[in-house]
Amino acid sequence: MAALIAAGGALIGVIVGWVGPIIAARTQARAAHAQADAALASAEHVTAGQHRTVMDQQARQARRDVYSRFQEAILAFEGEAARARRDGTEWVGGDGRMTTAAFAQVVVEGPDEVEQAAKEVKVAMGAVLYAHHITTVVTEDLARLHEGDPTWDDRQRALAGRLISALAANETAYRAVSSSVVGDCDDWFQWRYEVTVGRLRAHHTGRNLQVAWERAGRPMPPADLAAAYDAALTRAVNTFVEASRELHFRSPVDLLARSGTLEQGATLQSVAAAGRFDLAKSAFRLAARRVLHAA
Repeated sequence: MAALIAAGGALIGVIVGWVGPIIAARTQARAAHAQADAALASAEHVTAGQHRTVMDQQARQARRDVYSRFQEAILAFEGEAARARRDGTEWVGGDGRMTTAAFAQVVVEGPDEVEQAAKEVKVAMGAVLYAHHITTVVTEDLARLHEGDPTWDDRQRALAGRLISALAANETAYRAVSSSVVGDCDDWFQWRYEVTVGRLRAHHTGRNLQVAWERAGRPMPPADLAAAYDAALTRAVNTFVEASRELHFRSPVDLLARSGTLEQGATLQSVAAAGRFDLAKSAFRLAARRVLHAA
């Protein structure tokens, strides 16, 4: 019995001797596996981060290329505009496909703030084109008016003379009102034009204008000068409409509304269009830089 017990104890000792190393080995294996998992996860994280960095760089470069192409279209447009002004020729904006294609790419790449800025540039380009067209038309019309057209008959030449006289009288009346009022009175002239041609809600506009001027402590133009201007403007508009039909004038008569003359009206329109274009260009560049240099 004692021998049996001794043998059992020896067996247990052997088993315990085996179990210890097995448990240790398994513990070491689990630790090694955990380290391997951690290393793999870390490697995957690093790889994912590097991938995102590469993708972000590629996306930023793609946007930079798209924005650059749109900027190139802007510069090409400016070059065409400068040549048209220098040569005094009609201009339809050259090959607008370049701008259209570049804008389409901006729409795809975005984001919204850059797309909106690019859209405003396109609208401003249209305003510049129209202003140049108006300037060209006015120049041609006035040249025909003062130099005469060999195809005109006596009635048409007489009408041209009446138009020259009406435009000169309108300019004189305009200057008289302008010199009688301190500060800007563009709104007043626009109001009187609307009344003359019977457009929009002219009387309502006039009441609002009068209230605003009175609140600001500004006097309205003297009644006699205002009446003289209304008469001169009415005559100029009516004669101009007749000349547009009989002499084939293409200039818009509303250029007289805030300028007194067709030439000045065209100039003011060109200045306003150029200013809008400059602001739109600056806004696009700023929006593009914000996106490209964002963290």
